[in-house]
Amino acid sequence: KEVLLFVISYLLIYGIVILVFEILFNHLSFSYTVSDILSLFLMGIEIIIIFLFVTKIEKRSLTSIGVSKENVMPSILKGFAIGFVMFLAVVGIGILLGQYSYIGLDMSMLFLAIPYMLGFFVQSLTEEIETRGWVNTYFSKRHRIFIGFLISDLIFVLTHSFNSGLDIDSIINIFIVGALFTMLFWKYDNLWVCGSAHAMWNFTQGYL
Repeated sequence: KEVLLFVISYLLIYGIVILVFEILFNHLSFSYTVSDILSLFLMGIEIIIIFLFVTKIEKRSLTSIGVSKENVMPSILKGFAIGFVMFLAVVGIGILLGQYSYIGLDMSMLFLAIPYMLGFFVQSLTEEIETRGWVNTYFSKRHRIFIGFLISDLIFVLTHSFNSGLDIDSIINIFIVGALFTMLFWKYDNLWVCGSAHAMWNFTQGYL
């Protein structure tokens, strides 16, 4: 019964977000860049829905899912630094192994850096609130902490299953990265560090 209630709740929240996306992008015309940035910001709708569900239905505080009011900005800056170092390490290893090559930055798109960074922050924080904040804590408190980690990381992989070019190596990499974000969540006991680390990872990967 508990698992069924959670699945129904999850699908309901996800369904509302998809419905909003469908209504907006099927009835309004945007350029590719505007649509791309707008879609990142619209992910924030899920944050509002989860916050309402956690506080009104589950009767939990936002602090219980890692939304702390203390040291917010230092935690965000620390997460940005961690995410950047993580990405540099992966790319550096890839270059050494001959899998990647550096071709430079497209300076013509530099003016979009701030909108994309803010958009990736909203999108990444949404995913962290959903997986690490809500799912992880939900199952960790009702079962063992490993169960919370496993289910939240599997959902993290599932939400990225629609990415183009997905293969078994990508799935393994997404699971590992998700595990690293979970460790950050456990270590700092808030979503700001893992959320901003996730945002910087996505920004460097998707924009730079």
